[in-house]
Amino acid sequence: MNEVEKYLTLNYDVTGFNSPKKKVVLVLTFMQGPEVEEWTRGMLQWIQQIPDESNTNHVWRVFQQRFYRQFTDTQADSTARKELTQLKMRFPDIDSYIADFKQTVRKALYRLGSHEMNQQFLSGLPRDVAEDVMRYPTPITYQEHTKKALASVQSKVLLQNVFRGNRNFGTFAPQQQRPQWNNTRPQGQSSPQ
Repeated sequence: MNEVEKYLTLNYDVTGFNSPKKKVVLVLTFMQGPEVEEWTRGMLQWIQQIPDESNTNHVWRVFQQRFYRQFTDTQADSTARKELTQLKMRFPDIDSYIADFKQTVRKALYRLGSHEMNQQFLSGLPRDVAEDVMRYPTPITYQEHTKKALASVQSKVLLQNVFRGNRNFGTFAPQQQRPQWNNTRPQGQSSPQ
């Protein structure tokens, strides 16, 4: 439905797209398959019975209500709550874990950053990463938790690369210039001959 509404908004100035009945029929043409066939047939019969003089925005609103009543997952939040308790990070994919965690918290209708959600975030991390996150200074906000988790995973990946002989350290090992400790001559002076 969101995609159709975007399409209709984009084409608001196209003749006919302002007709609520035509909007309904457009949506019904996109809905295909045996699971929706009976419902779409019933909606088409309903829309065909509406006289042209009653073709108002009320028709579109009634259709939207019926659509959402028919196809909205009423258990989505409880399903997301269950998913949240089972969500675990697969090392080293911390970015996917953070994105999945945020999306699942939103679907579960919980508040990201609450004490309970910070604890849930920790429980989905590998133990060694969670221990790093909880080292002093102890994080308080969700952003602090994710920042420390990212740093932990980055350092662990770097150490794995170093000790496995992988010289591709990536962005985790910035190159720094060495200080010249034994060079006591100012620049521009040549050595004695």
